[in-house]
Amino acid sequence: DKFSDICLIVSAKPDDKYHTILRDLGVKYAFTGFLDNRAYNSLMSACDVYCCTTLSDAGPRTNYESAALATPVISFDKSNAADFVTNNNGALVETGNVKELTEAIRRFVGYDDRAKKGVSLNMHETYKEHMRTETLVAKWKSFFAESTCES
Repeated sequence: DKFSDICLIVSAKPDDKYHTILRDLGVKYAFTGFLDNRAYNSLMSACDVYCCTTLSDAGPRTNYESAALATPVISFDKSNAADFVTNNNGALVETGNVKELTEAIRRFVGYDDRAKKGVSLNMHETYKEHMRTETLVAKWKSFFAESTCES
């Protein structure tokens, strides 16, 4: 019943299969195809939320790009989002759990403007803390300390 409140922007090559599914669901949508950096950043910063549906990825960088633009992230947990996404700045969903993903999206669709702004500010603050030089140095030191083998 909330599909009419959603406009899904898919930054991918158009696919007839997905056109049919989205049309049948009654979701407003647009496929953007390839975007240059300026258009991509404009689109990402204009979104209420970014959904990362990768099933397994060492990145993706789009999670960090979204966070840098104060756009909350909903992501499966098999990505870098596990390092910084919480219920206060987005949603981390068990990989492949479509019901949980849908519920997270529904939660965001239900936010009023004040709640949306709060989650966006939380994401931006989390990103700034996560990317502070001191934080990154500490993570690298911890990583190297854990990976050092003593003979």
